[in-house]
Amino acid sequence: MTEKKTINYTNSAVNLCNPPELKTLLNGLALLKHQETAIQKELEKMQSYIELVATQNAITASQQTIRQAIDTYGSYQDLDTGNYAIKQRKLSITYAVSRVREFLRTYADAVIEEVVNKAKLEGLRKGGLVSQNDLDRCAETTETFAYIIKAGEGG
Repeated sequence: MTEKKTINYTNSAVNLCNPPELKTLLNGLALLKHQETAIQKELEKMQSYIELVATQNAITASQQTIRQAIDTYGSYQDLDTGNYAIKQRKLSITYAVSRVREFLRTYADAVIEEVVNKAKLEGLRKGGLVSQNDLDRCAETTETFAYIIKAGEGG
């Protein structure tokens, strides 16, 4: 049997001094986890638990089917019943340091720390010192999607 290796956090821990109070608390947590495991094993033998797990698996499969249907047919929303099957687009804008240095030379040192400070760039735009077009030339847009699936009361 393979022994489980423990991780040594000596180099990254803050104020590592092994107080006995924490040892006591951790022993209490271990006891609770042991109790949880024992109760879990008993529950797994019960018919209602077996049915619960099967229903949870069916819900997961249904949500995956709904995601595929959204991709195929489009999003759905019914405000009266609270039913939603939405694919939501999210855009994240970051500014490339190299582009800011190239296109906004005058202000580059003011807005670049380790990365470009978006708030400071937005302040330059609001102040009329740079245009939205200038910012667009420096921007890198990442598109991600999130699914919102909710079957309301009327569903």
